[in-house]
Amino acid sequence: MSMAIKNVMVNWCTGTKLDKNNSWSVKADVDQDFVKLFTSFKNEGCRGDLKVIDHESTQETHLPDSMFSFNFHRSSKKYENPPLIVDKDGNPLLASIGNGSICHIQFAKGKPWPDFPGKDGSTVKGGYSLVLEIIKVMELVVYKSEDGDRVVEKDSTPIKPAFDEAGLI
Repeated sequence: MSMAIKNVMVNWCTGTKLDKNNSWSVKADVDQDFVKLFTSFKNEGCRGDLKVIDHESTQETHLPDSMFSFNFHRSSKKYENPPLIVDKDGNPLLASIGNGSICHIQFAKGKPWPDFPGKDGSTVKGGYSLVLEIIKVMELVVYKSEDGDRVVEKDSTPIKPAFDEAGLI
């Protein structure tokens, strides 16, 4: 079953390129509704961590207090193709997605894996992860690099993320 979060600000989107863990990934700023859902998933054995966004150190003032970020992944070891990336009209998007872009993210529960032996001889509990399926870009901040510096252009407007239990974007 697919689920979606809508109108979330994203950062560090690898999009169609593999990251250092051989995954496609995107970090999304999520709200309390997603936190509640993820907590129920954690109780079922979901792997992954929510990170508290520290407004003072990141100076991310677009978010209400008590906001979190979550990294959605799609492993190249389990999935042959990258996530689908489309513009707001559903057309394939080839541009690099820069920090601050506003997106809808569709994800699903991945296949569960069994317990396995850890490096220290202990047993590592099995579980599952949330799998990135689609990134729909609603407001694109194009990633540009000039002399190694990150440059983005965007009209910044505060937005509240919304979780969509119905699922599809």
